[in-house]
Amino acid sequence: MATIQELLPYLQKGYTIQSMKGESIRILYGSGSAAIVEWTHRTGMAGTPEAEKCNIAKVIAIKDLWPWGAVFAGRDKKPFLATEISEIEREIANGTPRVVYGEQE
Repeated sequence: MATIQELLPYLQKGYTIQSMKGESIRILYGSGSAAIVEWTHRTGMAGTPEAEKCNIAKVIAIKDLWPWGAVFAGRDKKPFLATEISEIEREIANGTPRVVYGEQE
């Protein structure tokens, strides 16, 4: 299972990363340490999803116990989460479309 820090190279390449509990992070603009991301996470007692724009440094500082992965679209067009680096690399090598902004490539 991958951590946010291990997935930063994929995030920088435009992949959406997502935790097993449903949080997601995607690059909005910029690159490197100046990148601005959208971090969607649940807040409050009701667990309402909230999208927060923040610097990538905030994402790097997240200490999360949940595993993370990169989001791809399966043959059935449904998103799935690849959580192992070897699995992510295999999906990229196979040309599996990534899921970005809620749509497939």
